[in-house]
Amino acid sequence: MQKPSNLYIAIGVVFGILFFIGLGHLFMLRFKTGDIYPPYSSLRADPLGTMALYESLANTGSVDVRRHYESVTRLQSGHDITFFYLGSPATFFFSGNHSNSDSGDNLEKQLQRLAITGARVVISLIPPKEKKTSLKSSDEKCERVKKASEDDAADANKPQQPYAKIKQLASALISKPSQNISLKYDHQLEKSAGAHLSPAYLTSGLPSKKNIPWHSAWYFDVAGSSWKVIYSIDNRPVMIEHPFGDGTVILLTDTFLLSNEALRSKRHPRFLAWLMGPNSQAVFDEAHLGMRKRPGVVALARQNRLHWPIGGIILLAFLFIWKNAIPLTPPPEKSGLPSDGSTPSPQNYTSQDYTDGLISLLDRHIDKRQVLKTYVDQWLESLPRNQVPTAAKRKRIEAMFKEDGTLIDGQDPVATYHQIYAIISEE
Repeated sequence: MQKPSNLYIAIGVVFGILFFIGLGHLFMLRFKTGDIYPPYSSLRADPLGTMALYESLANTGSVDVRRHYESVTRLQSGHDITFFYLGSPATFFFSGNHSNSDSGDNLEKQLQRLAITGARVVISLIPPKEKKTSLKSSDEKCERVKKASEDDAADANKPQQPYAKIKQLASALISKPSQNISLKYDHQLEKSAGAHLSPAYLTSGLPSKKNIPWHSAWYFDVAGSSWKVIYSIDNRPVMIEHPFGDGTVILLTDTFLLSNEALRSKRHPRFLAWLMGPNSQAVFDEAHLGMRKRPGVVALARQNRLHWPIGGIILLAFLFIWKNAIPLTPPPEKSGLPSDGSTPSPQNYTSQDYTDGLISLLDRHIDKRQVLKTYVDQWLESLPRNQVPTAAKRKRIEAMFKEDGTLIDGQDPVATYHQIYAIISEE
């Protein structure tokens, strides 16, 4: 079979390189736009992200901005912090079934703890899409299911409607009994022009001359609670506030005004500045969006300063591999040892075996041109005191070698050795 020419191989290599370059560019675009991250994440640069708000606060130079990838319990204090908890699903937040490790009750207590210690907690919700019914309509549906269940109770073959389960789901979906608030839906709000500022906040610095764009038909029912209404649509509260200790908690039914799209086309700087408040630190929580920090072995080693122990282990492993890869003794076929790896008997050892090993060792560690110089130096050092040559004899011997230990003018090593021996033997 005819082998492919070099031209075809070169074309295949070029196309392969171009393919991997394009694939890498595609991944870089995905990471640059951030559409691989959840909606309203500060890592996302497309219209559904909040990276513009994050970088805008960072570019002011007066706000220390950071992302939080761990549980809320990791924040010891909320002093001088504005905590942005954006894009939280309302079904999870109101029912207490959160995607992070905090349970709903624990999360509520932790957010309140931050507020009590001085934090300004801003929570924007993503209302449910499937269930567009108010609490009243949910109760009516449950009543109809209950009535149908009672009418069909006599028929044992007919499956019963799960009235209790539907009732529990409806309550958990839209109500927050611990705060005496609930989330309801009004389809008329979808046709509204925007949200109106509450008269109590006219002097707060919030925009009030025109309607604030609001893209949610869900609203809060705060009847009988201590929550204050900030913005509302047709007397339907869509943004509320509650003080806790030295801080406050703010709830919004829409995250549009904090998104990249709003900051590009319909930005309201005064609204965002009011949400930020006078604090000098802004913390964007990413853990509730699934972006949790899970340090690996390398991060733990860096955190505990294990660089030198790990480096020592790697060095020992390298020396072990080197020792087994390059033995100091000659191979079996040259040393007279059995090639099958068996242990030779003592009578198999000869003086020639040890000589070959010594020669091999010298050959690996000493330059051939410096062997005689090294040998003479070791020999002179081993002589008894009564046979040590004088300084004049040493000078004559050193004159036979260059500074690098090689012989002068390429003399014969054996003849030079005999000359040195004759010099030392002189009376």
